[in-house]
Amino acid sequence: AIADLHKKGIISGGGSGGFSPLRNITRSEFVKMLVGAFGLEDKNAVSPFSDTDPGAWDCIYIASAYKYGLIKGKTSDVFGGADLITREDMTLILYRLAARLGMEFGGETQFSDSDQISEYAREAVAKMASGGIVRGDGERFDPKANAQRAQCAVMIFRLLERAGA
Repeated sequence: AIADLHKKGIISGGGSGGFSPLRNITRSEFVKMLVGAFGLEDKNAVSPFSDTDPGAWDCIYIASAYKYGLIKGKTSDVFGGADLITREDMTLILYRLAARLGMEFGGETQFSDSDQISEYAREAVAKMASGGIVRGDGERFDPKANAQRAQCAVMIFRLLERAGA
């Protein structure tokens, strides 16, 4: 998944040139990866978030993801782009994109820690797990854990495959 996304120019290494697959990923990095993977970059999109600098590298990706209804802020005017993204929030964003693409997922997948998934993300986690886009670690989903770069890449790769891209 990582090699394929790298070949397509969707992901790249950090300053050292390596991908650092186990490094936790920020909200902005994840949104950039997702917007890039699905060609959703819209140069005319405007970010509604006060913590998004119009000249920053991530602004166009945040603005585009917001325009297409993929993201909401941590509050109505704060995106929190430098914050690490949790597994449940990553899954919710992926689910919103899948819905936008007209994908439907049946069934409900339960994890032993499903009660720890925030109410706002429960349907997304269940549906995306039943569709094979996200997976847990054995019986656990670990919703509050920070997502790692490799996990994000694999889930985006699976969604791209499902979309036939």
